[in-house]
Amino acid sequence: MDLNSLLLKYSNHIEIIQLLNTSVDIQNKIDHLYVESIKYLLVRMMFIGSDWSKISDTGEFISSNTNLNEKVRKLVLSYMEYSSAFELLLLQTNRKALMTLPLKHVLSHKKDQFISWEEYVVYNLAELIAYSYSKVQFEPRKVTKLSNPKIESMNKTILGKGGYGTVFKVKLNEKDVAEKVTHLISIIEIEILEKINTYTGTVEMLHHLQYDGGFRLYFELMDSSLKEYSICGDSFLKLFQILMVFLKCSGTLNRMHQDGIVHNDIKPPNILVSKMEVGGEILIKDAKIADFDVSQQIEKTETYNVSRVGTLGYMAPELIALINNQLPKDFEFNRKAIDVYSFGVTMYELLFGEIYLKDNNEQRSLLSLTRIKNSLSGLILGSDSSSRLEVSLMQSYNFLNGEQVEKLVNLVNACTCVDPKKRKSFSAIQEELLQITMDIFTQYRKGYVLDF
Repeated sequence: MDLNSLLLKYSNHIEIIQLLNTSVDIQNKIDHLYVESIKYLLVRMMFIGSDWSKISDTGEFISSNTNLNEKVRKLVLSYMEYSSAFELLLLQTNRKALMTLPLKHVLSHKKDQFISWEEYVVYNLAELIAYSYSKVQFEPRKVTKLSNPKIESMNKTILGKGGYGTVFKVKLNEKDVAEKVTHLISIIEIEILEKINTYTGTVEMLHHLQYDGGFRLYFELMDSSLKEYSICGDSFLKLFQILMVFLKCSGTLNRMHQDGIVHNDIKPPNILVSKMEVGGEILIKDAKIADFDVSQQIEKTETYNVSRVGTLGYMAPELIALINNQLPKDFEFNRKAIDVYSFGVTMYELLFGEIYLKDNNEQRSLLSLTRIKNSLSGLILGSDSSSRLEVSLMQSYNFLNGEQVEKLVNLVNACTCVDPKKRKSFSAIQEELLQITMDIFTQYRKGYVLDF
Protein backbone atom coordinates (compact mmCIF):
# COMPACT_ATOMS: atom_id res chain seq x y z
CA MET A 1 0.00 0.00 0.00
CA ASP A 2 1.46 3.39 -0.94
CA LEU A 3 1.34 6.32 1.46
CA ASN A 4 -1.47 8.02 -0.43
CA SER A 5 -3.66 4.93 0.14
CA LEU A 6 -2.47 4.76 3.74
CA LEU A 7 -3.61 8.31 4.39
CA LEU A 8 -6.97 7.69 2.77
CA LYS A 9 -7.38 4.53 4.84
CA TYR A 10 -7.08 6.52 8.04
CA SER A 11 -9.14 9.59 7.09
CA ASN A 12 -12.13 10.76 5.08
CA HIS A 13 -10.59 14.22 4.92
CA ILE A 14 -9.52 14.55 1.31
CA GLU A 15 -8.23 18.01 2.24
CA ILE A 16 -5.23 16.39 3.88
CA ILE A 17 -4.15 14.96 0.53
CA GLN A 18 -4.63 18.31 -1.19
CA LEU A 19 -2.66 20.10 1.50
CA LEU A 20 0.28 17.76 1.10
CA ASN A 21 0.26 18.13 -2.67
CA THR A 22 0.69 21.89 -2.92
CA SER A 23 3.20 24.61 -2.19
CA VAL A 24 2.09 28.25 -2.44
CA ASP A 25 2.69 30.84 0.26
CA ILE A 26 -0.13 32.34 2.30
CA GLN A 27 -0.32 35.15 4.84
CA ASN A 28 1.68 34.63 8.02
CA LYS A 29 -1.24 35.56 10.26
CA ILE A 30 -2.77 32.08 9.95
CA ASP A 31 0.45 30.09 10.01
CA HIS A 32 0.29 29.11 13.68
CA LEU A 33 -3.35 28.08 13.52
CA TYR A 34 -2.70 26.12 10.36
CA VAL A 35 0.32 24.34 11.78
CA GLU A 36 -1.51 23.16 14.86
CA SER A 37 -4.64 22.26 12.92
CA ILE A 38 -2.93 20.14 10.32
CA LYS A 39 -0.95 18.31 12.97
CA TYR A 40 -4.24 17.55 14.64
CA LEU A 41 -5.69 16.12 11.44
CA LEU A 42 -2.70 13.83 11.02
CA VAL A 43 -3.08 12.66 14.59
CA ARG A 44 -6.80 12.23 14.12
CA MET A 45 -6.20 9.80 11.27
CA MET A 46 -4.00 7.64 13.46
CA PHE A 47 -5.96 7.67 16.68
CA ILE A 48 -9.50 7.18 15.48
CA GLY A 49 -9.46 6.09 11.88
CA SER A 50 -11.99 6.69 9.12
CA ASP A 51 -15.10 6.30 11.28
CA TRP A 52 -14.40 9.31 13.48
CA SER A 53 -15.54 11.85 10.89
CA LYS A 54 -18.96 10.14 10.79
CA ILE A 55 -19.60 10.64 14.49
CA SER A 56 -21.68 13.75 15.17
CA ASP A 57 -20.53 14.35 18.73
CA THR A 58 -16.87 13.43 18.68
CA GLY A 59 -16.18 14.76 22.15
CA GLU A 60 -18.82 12.55 23.73
CA PHE A 61 -17.51 9.54 21.81
CA ILE A 62 -13.94 10.04 22.98
CA SER A 63 -14.94 10.76 26.57
CA SER A 64 -16.91 7.52 26.78
CA ASN A 65 -14.50 5.32 24.82
CA THR A 66 -13.18 2.68 27.22
CA ASN A 67 -10.46 1.60 24.79
CA LEU A 68 -8.52 4.80 25.45
CA ASN A 69 -6.89 5.40 28.81
CA GLU A 70 -7.33 8.70 30.64
CA LYS A 71 -4.13 10.31 29.37
CA VAL A 72 -4.97 9.42 25.79
CA ARG A 73 -8.54 10.72 26.10
CA LYS A 74 -7.29 14.06 27.41
CA LEU A 75 -4.73 14.24 24.66
CA VAL A 76 -7.23 13.57 21.86
CA LEU A 77 -9.75 16.00 23.34
CA SER A 78 -7.10 18.72 23.44
CA TYR A 79 -6.37 18.17 19.74
CA MET A 80 -10.08 18.50 18.95
CA GLU A 81 -9.85 22.22 19.65
CA TYR A 82 -7.58 22.55 16.64
CA SER A 83 -10.05 20.64 14.49
CA SER A 84 -12.84 23.09 15.26
CA ALA A 85 -10.54 26.01 14.55
CA PHE A 86 -9.47 24.48 11.25
CA GLU A 87 -13.05 23.89 10.11
CA LEU A 88 -13.93 27.47 11.03
CA LEU A 89 -10.91 28.67 9.12
CA LEU A 90 -12.04 26.79 6.02
CA LEU A 91 -15.37 28.63 6.15
CA GLN A 92 -13.89 32.08 6.70
CA THR A 93 -10.84 31.90 4.43
CA ASN A 94 -10.37 31.52 0.72
CA ARG A 95 -10.47 27.73 0.48
CA LYS A 96 -8.30 27.58 -2.61
CA ALA A 97 -5.61 29.70 -0.96
CA LEU A 98 -5.71 27.62 2.21
CA MET A 99 -5.37 24.40 0.28
CA THR A 100 -2.12 25.66 -1.28
CA LEU A 101 -0.39 26.39 2.02
CA PRO A 102 3.06 24.73 1.83
CA LEU A 103 3.90 21.81 4.04
CA LYS A 104 6.97 23.65 5.31
CA HIS A 105 4.59 25.61 7.57
CA VAL A 106 3.26 22.37 9.02
CA LEU A 107 6.67 21.24 10.24
CA SER A 108 8.45 24.56 10.66
CA HIS A 109 8.37 24.47 14.45
CA LYS A 110 9.84 21.55 16.36
CA LYS A 111 7.97 21.01 19.60
CA ASP A 112 10.25 21.06 22.63
CA GLN A 113 7.85 20.06 25.39
CA PHE A 114 5.19 17.39 25.77
CA ILE A 115 2.78 16.87 28.64
CA SER A 116 2.91 13.09 28.31
CA TRP A 117 4.71 10.37 26.39
CA GLU A 118 1.44 9.68 24.54
CA GLU A 119 1.59 13.18 23.11
CA TYR A 120 5.27 12.64 22.27
CA VAL A 121 4.41 9.49 20.29
CA VAL A 122 1.49 11.08 18.46
CA TYR A 123 3.38 14.22 17.50
CA ASN A 124 6.43 12.40 16.19
CA LEU A 125 4.44 9.85 14.23
CA ALA A 126 2.35 12.59 12.65
CA GLU A 127 5.54 14.37 11.65
CA LEU A 128 7.08 11.21 10.21
CA ILE A 129 4.00 10.55 8.07
CA ALA A 130 4.12 14.05 6.65
CA TYR A 131 7.86 13.90 5.97
CA SER A 132 7.57 10.58 4.15
CA TYR A 133 4.95 11.80 1.70
CA SER A 134 6.64 11.33 -1.66
CA LYS A 135 5.23 14.39 -3.45
CA VAL A 136 6.26 16.90 -0.82
CA GLN A 137 9.02 19.31 -1.79
CA PHE A 138 10.77 20.60 1.32
CA GLU A 139 12.49 23.91 1.71
CA PRO A 140 16.21 23.38 2.38
CA ARG A 141 17.58 24.19 5.81
CA LYS A 142 18.76 27.78 5.77
CA VAL A 143 22.50 27.93 6.32
CA THR A 144 23.98 31.20 7.56
CA LYS A 145 27.62 31.78 6.73
CA LEU A 146 29.44 33.27 9.70
CA SER A 147 31.77 36.19 9.17
CA ASN A 148 34.70 36.33 11.61
CA PRO A 149 33.02 34.20 14.29
CA LYS A 150 34.34 34.24 17.84
CA ILE A 151 35.87 30.85 18.69
CA GLU A 152 36.79 30.07 22.29
CA SER A 153 38.98 26.99 22.65
CA MET A 154 40.99 27.71 25.81
CA ASN A 155 38.92 25.29 27.90
CA LYS A 156 38.01 22.84 25.17
CA THR A 157 37.38 19.21 26.06
CA ILE A 158 37.80 16.11 23.90
CA LEU A 159 34.52 14.53 22.79
CA GLY A 160 36.04 11.75 20.73
CA LYS A 161 38.82 10.52 18.46
CA GLY A 162 38.62 8.67 15.16
CA GLY A 163 40.64 7.74 12.13
CA TYR A 164 39.84 11.03 10.46
CA GLY A 165 40.38 13.46 13.32
CA THR A 166 39.65 14.56 16.86
CA VAL A 167 36.42 16.18 18.04
CA PHE A 168 36.44 18.84 20.75
CA LYS A 169 33.76 20.75 22.61
CA VAL A 170 34.38 24.48 22.13
CA LYS A 171 32.37 27.70 21.97
CA LEU A 172 31.42 29.38 18.72
CA ASN A 173 29.90 32.83 19.23
CA GLU A 174 29.36 31.89 22.91
CA LYS A 175 27.46 28.71 22.01
CA ASP A 176 28.70 25.17 22.72
CA VAL A 177 29.56 23.38 19.47
CA ALA A 178 31.59 20.39 18.28
CA GLU A 179 34.92 21.21 16.61
CA LYS A 180 36.43 18.53 14.36
CA VAL A 181 40.14 18.90 13.60
CA THR A 182 41.25 16.82 10.61
CA HIS A 183 43.98 16.61 7.98
CA LEU A 184 42.40 13.73 6.10
CA ILE A 185 39.59 15.34 4.13
CA SER A 186 39.80 17.41 0.97
CA ILE A 187 37.87 20.26 -0.55
CA ILE A 188 35.69 17.63 -2.28
CA GLU A 189 34.43 16.39 1.09
CA ILE A 190 33.85 20.00 2.15
CA GLU A 191 31.69 20.46 -0.96
CA ILE A 192 29.66 17.39 0.01
CA LEU A 193 29.26 18.71 3.56
CA GLU A 194 28.02 22.04 2.23
CA LYS A 195 25.53 20.29 -0.03
CA ILE A 196 24.05 18.04 2.66
CA ASN A 197 24.12 20.89 5.16
CA THR A 198 20.73 21.92 3.81
CA TYR A 199 19.21 18.60 4.96
CA THR A 200 17.39 18.75 8.29
CA GLY A 201 18.38 15.13 8.96
CA THR A 202 22.13 15.76 9.06
CA VAL A 203 24.16 17.36 11.83
CA GLU A 204 24.50 21.01 10.82
CA MET A 205 27.92 22.36 9.93
CA LEU A 206 28.04 25.88 11.35
CA HIS A 207 31.47 26.99 10.14
CA HIS A 208 34.73 25.69 8.69
CA LEU A 209 38.21 27.03 8.13
CA GLN A 210 41.49 25.79 6.69
CA TYR A 211 44.72 25.62 8.66
CA ASP A 212 48.14 24.01 8.04
CA GLY A 213 46.83 21.80 5.27
CA GLY A 214 43.84 20.64 7.28
CA PHE A 215 40.39 21.78 8.30
CA ARG A 216 38.58 22.79 11.46
CA LEU A 217 34.90 21.98 11.11
CA TYR A 218 32.29 23.31 13.54
CA PHE A 219 29.03 21.42 13.99
CA GLU A 220 25.95 21.74 16.15
CA LEU A 221 26.47 19.87 19.41
CA MET A 222 24.23 16.84 19.88
CA ASP A 223 23.73 15.01 23.17
CA SER A 224 25.03 11.56 22.28
CA SER A 225 25.55 8.94 19.61
CA LEU A 226 23.39 5.84 19.34
CA LYS A 227 26.37 3.75 20.38
CA GLU A 228 26.66 5.57 23.72
CA TYR A 229 22.99 6.26 24.32
CA SER A 230 20.80 3.89 26.30
CA ILE A 231 17.25 4.16 24.99
CA CYS A 232 14.86 4.53 27.93
CA GLY A 233 11.20 3.79 28.46
CA ASP A 234 8.90 0.80 28.68
CA SER A 235 8.88 -1.75 25.88
CA PHE A 236 6.43 0.14 23.64
CA LEU A 237 8.11 3.51 24.12
CA LYS A 238 11.57 2.03 23.60
CA LEU A 239 10.59 0.34 20.34
CA PHE A 240 8.85 3.49 19.12
CA GLN A 241 12.03 5.51 19.64
CA ILE A 242 14.07 2.91 17.76
CA LEU A 243 11.63 2.91 14.84
CA MET A 244 11.52 6.72 14.90
CA VAL A 245 15.32 6.83 14.53
CA PHE A 246 15.14 4.31 11.65
CA LEU A 247 12.47 6.36 9.89
CA LYS A 248 14.28 9.66 10.25
CA CYS A 249 17.61 8.24 9.09
CA SER A 250 16.16 6.26 6.18
CA GLY A 251 14.45 9.44 4.98
CA THR A 252 17.70 11.39 5.14
CA LEU A 253 19.66 8.64 3.38
CA ASN A 254 16.97 8.39 0.72
CA ARG A 255 17.40 12.08 -0.03
CA MET A 256 21.20 11.74 -0.09
CA HIS A 257 20.97 8.90 -2.59
CA GLN A 258 18.56 10.90 -4.74
CA ASP A 259 21.20 13.65 -4.81
CA GLY A 260 23.91 11.17 -5.81
CA ILE A 261 25.71 11.07 -2.45
CA VAL A 262 26.64 7.93 -0.50
CA HIS A 263 27.68 7.99 3.16
CA ASN A 264 29.88 4.84 3.19
CA ASP A 265 30.04 4.53 6.99
CA ILE A 266 26.57 4.14 8.50
CA LYS A 267 26.79 2.79 12.07
CA PRO A 268 25.44 3.70 15.55
CA PRO A 269 28.38 6.01 16.41
CA ASN A 270 27.57 8.10 13.31
CA ILE A 271 23.92 8.61 14.22
CA LEU A 272 23.66 11.38 16.80
CA VAL A 273 20.66 12.11 18.99
CA SER A 274 19.35 14.99 21.04
CA LYS A 275 17.36 14.25 24.19
CA MET A 276 14.36 15.68 26.00
CA GLU A 277 12.46 14.94 29.20
CA VAL A 278 8.86 13.79 28.92
CA GLY A 279 6.95 12.84 32.05
CA GLY A 280 10.14 12.09 33.95
CA GLU A 281 11.57 9.94 31.13
CA ILE A 282 14.56 10.95 28.99
CA LEU A 283 13.52 10.31 25.38
CA ILE A 284 15.03 10.90 21.96
CA LYS A 285 14.07 14.31 20.62
CA ASP A 286 15.77 14.04 17.23
CA ALA A 287 18.22 11.84 15.35
CA LYS A 288 20.69 13.06 12.72
CA ILE A 289 23.36 11.48 10.56
CA ALA A 290 26.94 12.63 11.10
CA ASP A 291 30.55 11.95 10.07
CA PHE A 292 30.74 12.26 6.29
CA ASP A 293 34.52 11.81 6.11
CA VAL A 294 34.32 8.92 3.64
CA SER A 295 31.22 10.08 1.79
CA GLN A 296 31.36 10.26 -1.99
CA GLN A 297 29.46 11.74 -4.89
CA ILE A 298 28.62 8.80 -7.11
CA GLU A 299 29.03 10.60 -10.43
CA LYS A 300 32.55 11.72 -9.44
CA THR A 301 33.77 8.23 -8.50
CA GLU A 302 34.96 6.03 -11.36
CA THR A 303 36.41 3.24 -9.20
CA TYR A 304 35.90 2.26 -5.60
CA ASN A 305 38.58 3.63 -3.27
CA VAL A 306 39.52 0.78 -0.94
CA SER A 307 40.89 3.22 1.64
CA ARG A 308 37.46 4.83 2.06
CA VAL A 309 35.11 1.96 2.71
CA GLY A 310 33.83 2.51 6.23
CA THR A 311 34.04 0.33 9.34
CA LEU A 312 34.63 -3.40 9.48
CA GLY A 313 31.62 -5.06 11.06
CA TYR A 314 29.20 -2.71 9.27
CA MET A 315 30.87 -3.18 5.92
CA ALA A 316 29.05 -4.88 3.05
CA PRO A 317 30.49 -8.31 2.13
CA GLU A 318 31.49 -7.16 -1.34
CA LEU A 319 33.76 -4.54 0.26
CA ILE A 320 35.39 -7.14 2.49
CA ALA A 321 36.05 -9.27 -0.57
CA LEU A 322 37.45 -6.21 -2.37
CA ILE A 323 39.87 -5.47 0.48
CA ASN A 324 41.10 -9.06 0.35
CA ASN A 325 41.43 -9.03 -3.46
CA GLN A 326 38.83 -11.79 -3.66
CA LEU A 327 36.13 -10.03 -5.66
CA PRO A 328 35.13 -11.57 -9.01
CA LYS A 329 36.41 -9.45 -11.92
CA ASP A 330 32.95 -9.03 -13.40
CA PHE A 331 31.42 -7.82 -10.13
CA GLU A 332 29.48 -4.55 -10.46
CA PHE A 333 29.38 -2.23 -7.46
CA ASN A 334 26.12 -0.67 -6.31
CA ARG A 335 27.32 2.12 -4.04
CA LYS A 336 23.87 2.88 -2.69
CA ALA A 337 23.45 -0.76 -1.68
CA ILE A 338 26.57 -0.45 0.50
CA ASP A 339 24.79 2.17 2.65
CA VAL A 340 21.71 -0.05 2.80
CA TYR A 341 23.75 -2.98 4.14
CA SER A 342 25.34 -0.86 6.88
CA PHE A 343 21.92 0.52 7.79
CA GLY A 344 20.59 -3.04 8.04
CA VAL A 345 23.39 -3.98 10.45
CA THR A 346 22.57 -0.89 12.52
CA MET A 347 18.89 -1.88 12.60
CA TYR A 348 19.87 -5.35 13.73
CA GLU A 349 21.97 -4.07 16.62
CA LEU A 350 19.31 -1.66 17.88
CA LEU A 351 16.43 -4.10 17.54
CA PHE A 352 18.15 -7.13 19.00
CA GLY A 353 20.62 -5.44 21.34
CA GLU A 354 23.64 -7.46 20.22
CA ILE A 355 26.64 -7.17 17.93
CA TYR A 356 25.86 -8.24 14.38
CA LEU A 357 29.05 -10.18 13.62
CA LYS A 358 31.22 -11.68 16.33
CA ASP A 359 33.71 -13.65 14.22
CA ASN A 360 37.17 -12.34 13.41
CA ASN A 361 38.22 -10.51 10.27
CA GLU A 362 39.62 -13.56 8.47
CA GLN A 363 36.52 -15.66 9.09
CA ARG A 364 34.27 -12.79 8.06
CA SER A 365 36.17 -12.23 4.81
CA LEU A 366 36.11 -15.92 3.92
CA LEU A 367 32.42 -16.21 4.67
CA SER A 368 31.65 -13.11 2.60
CA LEU A 369 33.62 -14.41 -0.37
CA THR A 370 31.94 -17.81 -0.20
CA ARG A 371 28.49 -16.25 -0.14
CA ILE A 372 29.23 -13.94 -3.07
CA LYS A 373 30.75 -16.64 -5.26
CA ASN A 374 27.77 -18.88 -4.71
CA SER A 375 25.30 -16.02 -5.25
CA LEU A 376 23.61 -16.77 -1.96
CA SER A 377 21.45 -14.24 -0.15
CA GLY A 378 20.49 -13.84 3.47
CA LEU A 379 21.93 -12.68 6.75
CA ILE A 380 25.58 -13.35 7.49
CA LEU A 381 24.88 -14.35 11.04
CA GLY A 382 26.70 -17.62 11.49
CA SER A 383 24.42 -19.74 13.68
CA ASP A 384 21.70 -17.08 13.84
CA SER A 385 18.45 -17.61 11.98
CA SER A 386 15.30 -15.66 11.24
CA SER A 387 13.32 -17.83 13.65
CA ARG A 388 15.77 -17.07 16.47
CA LEU A 389 15.49 -13.36 15.73
CA GLU A 390 11.70 -13.52 15.76
CA VAL A 391 11.75 -15.22 19.17
CA SER A 392 14.15 -12.57 20.45
CA LEU A 393 11.88 -9.74 19.28
CA MET A 394 8.79 -11.36 20.80
CA GLN A 395 10.58 -11.67 24.13
CA SER A 396 11.77 -8.07 24.11
CA TYR A 397 8.49 -6.58 22.86
CA ASN A 398 5.71 -8.94 23.88
CA PHE A 399 2.99 -6.63 22.54
CA LEU A 400 4.04 -7.36 18.94
CA ASN A 401 2.06 -9.88 16.95
CA GLY A 402 3.62 -12.53 14.72
CA GLU A 403 3.11 -10.59 11.50
CA GLN A 404 4.78 -7.46 12.87
CA VAL A 405 7.76 -9.46 14.11
CA GLU A 406 8.10 -11.23 10.78
CA LYS A 407 8.02 -7.93 8.88
CA LEU A 408 10.77 -6.41 11.03
CA VAL A 409 13.01 -9.47 10.66
CA ASN A 410 12.35 -9.65 6.92
CA LEU A 411 13.26 -5.98 6.55
CA VAL A 412 16.60 -6.52 8.29
CA ASN A 413 17.16 -9.56 6.04
CA ALA A 414 16.33 -7.55 2.93
CA CYS A 415 18.79 -4.80 3.86
CA THR A 416 21.63 -7.21 4.66
CA CYS A 417 21.16 -9.47 1.67
CA VAL A 418 24.54 -10.61 0.34
CA ASP A 419 23.56 -9.86 -3.25
CA PRO A 420 23.62 -6.02 -3.52
CA LYS A 421 21.05 -6.11 -6.31
CA LYS A 422 18.50 -7.67 -3.96
CA ARG A 423 18.84 -5.06 -1.20
CA LYS A 424 15.99 -2.59 -0.84
CA SER A 425 16.23 1.10 -1.68
CA PHE A 426 15.89 3.63 1.14
CA SER A 427 12.62 4.78 -0.39
CA ALA A 428 11.21 1.25 0.02
CA ILE A 429 12.77 0.91 3.49
CA GLN A 430 11.18 4.16 4.63
CA GLU A 431 7.76 3.13 3.34
CA GLU A 432 7.93 -0.30 4.97
CA LEU A 433 9.11 1.15 8.28
CA LEU A 434 6.26 3.64 8.26
CA GLN A 435 3.67 0.93 7.63
CA ILE A 436 5.13 -1.29 10.36
CA THR A 437 5.22 1.61 12.83
CA MET A 438 1.68 2.65 11.92
CA ASP A 439 0.47 -0.91 12.37
CA ILE A 440 2.09 -1.21 15.80
CA PHE A 441 0.70 2.17 16.84
CA THR A 442 -2.78 1.37 15.54
CA GLN A 443 -2.75 -1.85 17.55
CA TYR A 444 -1.85 0.18 20.62
CA ARG A 445 -4.55 2.75 19.81
CA LYS A 446 -7.19 0.03 19.74
CA GLY A 447 -6.39 -0.82 23.34
CA TYR A 448 -4.34 -3.95 22.78
CA VAL A 449 -1.67 -2.42 24.99
CA LEU A 450 -2.73 0.21 27.51
CA ASP A 451 -0.61 -0.11 30.62
CA PHE A 452 3.14 -0.47 30.55
